[in-house]
Amino acid sequence: MKAKPKIGPTHDTAFFKDIQAVFEKYPDVTKDYSIGHIGGVVDVVAIDLDRQVEVPTVRDGETVTKCVDRSLDRDPGDHP
Repeated sequence: MKAKPKIGPTHDTAFFKDIQAVFEKYPDVTKDYSIGHIGGVVDVVAIDLDRQVEVPTVRDGETVTKCVDRSLDRDPGDHP
């Protein structure tokens, strides 16, 4: 049986406490953001987070995330 990774608010308490403070400081925009764990995915699809950024889109009611190269001349939310 594979052990569950030690992640989330019960493991990374200081990180999540700081994130919660940010969400409380900016309540008007919190509905536009979420926090997700991508640890296992990074290795499987060989994402280089120093060079790439995840860009989600909605297609047919599903969220599809692409990893694209970061660029200094465009916003990470812009689609290639």
